[in-house]
Amino acid sequence: MKLWDRVQRSIIAHEGGYTDDPRDRGNWSTGKIGEGVLLGTKYGISAMSYPKLDIKNLTRDEAVAIYERDFWARIPADLPDGLRWIAFDAAVNHGPQRALEWLKNHHSVASYAATRLRFYTGISTWDVYSKGWTRRIANLLDEIEAWLASSPPTAEVVVLHGILDRPVTLRGNFVWRARSQKIDIRWVGPIEE
Repeated sequence: MKLWDRVQRSIIAHEGGYTDDPRDRGNWSTGKIGEGVLLGTKYGISAMSYPKLDIKNLTRDEAVAIYERDFWARIPADLPDGLRWIAFDAAVNHGPQRALEWLKNHHSVASYAATRLRFYTGISTWDVYSKGWTRRIANLLDEIEAWLASSPPTAEVVVLHGILDRPVTLRGNFVWRARSQKIDIRWVGPIEE
């Protein structure tokens, strides 16, 4: 299974179906409780972010297309899987700008998750939603750990021109960067299923 397939299934499970709880500012078309129209949120697609969208009748496939276009595409593709996953989840939950800002200071899943938990505690509705938010982060960490444990190991190899005087053969899954085009690198990768 590809990372994107697993990630979008995760977000659907965490976000769930339709809700129009008036205490959640995301459910309001203006993003302000009691102002605008209470359109709700479905699959994490909120009225606050998409005030012109028919949230209640949004299909799962439409939500996944929005995730991919507006959130997943904004998270750097060269991040390690776990960090890309948690940043994507944060983008849907807190907005892409905040998710990207947190990436500047956090280079591990654990530190990123800690920042999210601290952020949650500062939200005025912490007393109302804290159990769900905390459970979300705990479940997300479990999912990421299971994904990483089931994935073949990946190594990053950096080869600088002039250091090696022989061709390099890599076995397994590798990401490689070269500082020069004059390097003979041969990749022997996994068998595609």
